[in-house]
Amino acid sequence: MRRTYLTTMIALFITKAAVAQVPARDHDGLEDIVGTWQSDTAHGVSALSTCHRSPQQRAVICEQTISTPQGVRYAVNVFLVDSARRRYAYYGISRPGDDAPAVPLQIVGHVWTYGGLGKAEDSLYHRTVNDFSAGDAYVWRQESSPDAVHWTVQRRGRAVRLRD
Repeated sequence: MRRTYLTTMIALFITKAAVAQVPARDHDGLEDIVGTWQSDTAHGVSALSTCHRSPQQRAVICEQTISTPQGVRYAVNVFLVDSARRRYAYYGISRPGDDAPAVPLQIVGHVWTYGGLGKAEDSLYHRTVNDFSAGDAYVWRQESSPDAVHWTVQRRGRAVRLRD
């Protein structure tokens, strides 16, 4: 029942017909990720992501098909903006029923930084940086730091826009 509900809700959010009926919002920083993206393979993992505006244009919802050496898995990512305060949040849902805590998202120009504000269980700070400056491609990197000042790249890759 939960899976059916989640699937139905996601389908409602990303229906292109519903999105087309609502006029586009002013620039809010989220449009960089709208489209279909194919990432290169990094550490045996690649992802196909399709990202659309929500029907009321207040969020971007991305469905991902992630190919790993262990098999294919799916995820849903939601990006929200509080326009009045220019604050962003990211929610990643890997499995139905899992908790999806808000991850702080900072957008400066075309560079998105997820997380990095609090220590994880391993006593390190972790963040992901996506740079959309190229337009039809973006580079990403996952970093860690003992002090949230000096960052070490753990993984990096690139994604190419297949279509808008």
